[in-house]
Amino acid sequence: MSATDLELRNFPGSPARVFAWCAGVAVLAVAVRSLVSVQDTVLFADGPRFIGIARSLLAGDFGVLVRDDFHPLTSVLMALGTQALGLELETSGRVLSVLAGGAASVAVFLLARDQFGGKLAVVSSLLFAVHPRLVQASASVQSDGVYVMLALFSAVAAFRMLDRGSARSACSAGLLCGLAYLARPEGLAIAVVAGLWLLLDVLRRRLAWRLAARNAGAFVLALGVVAGPYLATIYAYQGSWEISQKKSATTLLRVDRQLLANDRPATERLERARSALAEETQAARRAMNAAFLGLLILGVRRGRPERRTLYVATYVGLMAWLLFGLALTSGYTSGRHWLTSVALLLPFASRGLLGLAGGIRGLLPDGPWRPFVVPGVVAALVAAFLGHAAASTEPPDKLARKQAGLWLREYRAPAVVASRRGRPAYYAGATRAVPLESGEDKQAALDAARALGADYGVVDETWLAGRKLEGLRGIALLHAVPYPGGSVLVLEFASDAASDAPPARSIPAVR
Repeated sequence: MSATDLELRNFPGSPARVFAWCAGVAVLAVAVRSLVSVQDTVLFADGPRFIGIARSLLAGDFGVLVRDDFHPLTSVLMALGTQALGLELETSGRVLSVLAGGAASVAVFLLARDQFGGKLAVVSSLLFAVHPRLVQASASVQSDGVYVMLALFSAVAAFRMLDRGSARSACSAGLLCGLAYLARPEGLAIAVVAGLWLLLDVLRRRLAWRLAARNAGAFVLALGVVAGPYLATIYAYQGSWEISQKKSATTLLRVDRQLLANDRPATERLERARSALAEETQAARRAMNAAFLGLLILGVRRGRPERRTLYVATYVGLMAWLLFGLALTSGYTSGRHWLTSVALLLPFASRGLLGLAGGIRGLLPDGPWRPFVVPGVVAALVAAFLGHAAASTEPPDKLARKQAGLWLREYRAPAVVASRRGRPAYYAGATRAVPLESGEDKQAALDAARALGADYGVVDETWLAGRKLEGLRGIALLHAVPYPGGSVLVLEFASDAASDAPPARSIPAVR
């Protein structure tokens, strides 16, 4: 073992060095996310929803917290940031996400150090700071940065509760889990994992049932204090107990109801399950990226898994099951849903990275530079991830939709805008967005948007799916923003489909 390896194994060592490392990696994480946020000229798809909720809160409309099915914490923090610092809501949301990403890097370090020691904690937190998907998720106006930070800190406290039997850690875990739940409904997964492990420890006689009951009580009490009011408000609003207004947890957990339903042929159910599994697998791959996945495979040890490995596997397995249910019932799952699992798996990827670097060093002849091979390989991967962040650019179709919305704001000042997503309406300065459905009947989709009050629409040319614009009634083409491979169209709606509004015309050339 070289002197460099020995130093890395014991690093950071003293509390002062631990603090210095955590501060340094947090600054790196914030810097990288700030760079990506500056380059992120188009809001994340749900960004306008969070901004709209925060705007309502600043206007004194607190009922929006339950009327909207988005969980409230991100919008509340954005509103507080705007009120306290005088920032615009979009800026407040970006600053919140960036700072949350920096704090989350500290949580990764603490959890990895408790589970695997200082060496893997250092590399894990460093990889978290620069991992492209984790960076992207906490650089825009969205809930992922806040949620991942709170979920990771809750996982740290829950692991300490299980490892040390600490009631203080149990209380902290419940408090942080409740806050994570207020950011996203899957925050309660930490509570499920902690409860399962407390029960398992009692059954295996690793933990006295009185101590387990005390810690479980502290966890649940803290969780209830934070999450209870929101749960009660949902009950009062809906008339039934649900953990979220977005998706039913029972439906997601009981995927057997979908797979074993007798009202559909077995071949159809099998195909649906196969499609859902493929969708979820693809989402996981997008969240991890190829380099991370390869290192993860290298870092997973063969043989009987350790307790610390099983703790991580329990959370990842639970989320995989929930996301399989989401893909099965909704036909949709996103790489964003895998981000906390990716963060929890970082120590294994770090072990794979160090193992790969050690193997490379073993193939090289002796020399004075040999002790620097392992740090050099780690630095090369970090540099590659940083280069990815610096070179990231917005897809041209997203930029075109933003430009179309800004054009509409300048020349028409619309009230209600129809689009597939809410971003064009946000950039157009509209007071309300109307969803434009993507079914085969485009005329019916346009008529439905008009019935909901839309006076303008922003659609991608591909939305027409080959239909001629001239064949659609009640709309007129105002403007087109081209991008490589297509155009974004700005449409004007007549008061009704049968009106004498000017017919849609061919797309003009845009200079």
